[in-house]
Amino acid sequence: MNQAYNYVITLNLDVNTITVSAETTDFDAPVTPNIGYQAADAVDLGLSVKWASYDYGTVSPYDLGPKYDSDDIADIGTKKMFWGVNWRLPNMTEMRELLDNCTIEAETANGIAGYRITGKNGKSIFIGYDYLWGYESGPGRQILSLKEKKFLGSIPYGALYPIRPVFVE
Repeated sequence: MNQAYNYVITLNLDVNTITVSAETTDFDAPVTPNIGYQAADAVDLGLSVKWASYDYGTVSPYDLGPKYDSDDIADIGTKKMFWGVNWRLPNMTEMRELLDNCTIEAETANGIAGYRITGKNGKSIFIGYDYLWGYESGPGRQILSLKEKKFLGSIPYGALYPIRPVFVE
């Protein structure tokens, strides 16, 4: 069983104290401990880009983490992510490639109902929700439904979804 370590550091300048606390989370996938927004592992599913092993703002594939609305996605899509210059939001072509070239099967892992996405090379990622954000400049923001294995036409205003970045070499 692997563990991820989350560190919280509080600095109080008024009384000159520093407090450090740590908590651990057990999960069954190899991952580098994540402090803040450290990048996930880039998983090669045999596609044109590598997919993150976990969501933006989380520490493991089983952490459902923060969700973002379409305004957040547009803002993040036009900037480089905190993970570094090689990480970004997937575009529609990359999401279509994932849909067309990988198997997507419902799975419950570590008590989280989600989907195991497996490339033809046998490597896989776990996504603990039904939808993926994609980004294209202009009005091209779309949602891929993993449950229905198709793109959804319109995005409801205020809809919130996690981000699963891709790594481009």
